[in-house]
Amino acid sequence: MLDTQGHLVPEADNLIQFEIDGKGSIVGIDNGNRSAMNHLRPITGRRLTAAQGIIQAGCEAGQLTVVAASRKMASDQVVIYTQPTTDVNF
Repeated sequence: MLDTQGHLVPEADNLIQFEIDGKGSIVGIDNGNRSAMNHLRPITGRRLTAAQGIIQAGCEAGQLTVVAASRKMASDQVVIYTQPTTDVNF
């Protein structure tokens, strides 16, 4: 998380909502806090020391847009480009 001047705020614990657009899904999220009881649960989480998301793409090539938003803060997004799979066991 960044403050209004763009400085990193490592102790921030804002609740973050994650959304995905495209052929894929959010499998889980984690906040990097080993003592937290909500490891790898979608779709919201508190950011403490880190944030990670596990995204599952579909079988076709395309793009996924992942958006992270928090109350009273600007949202941000990342675009992920996927490749088709030829693995019949997928």
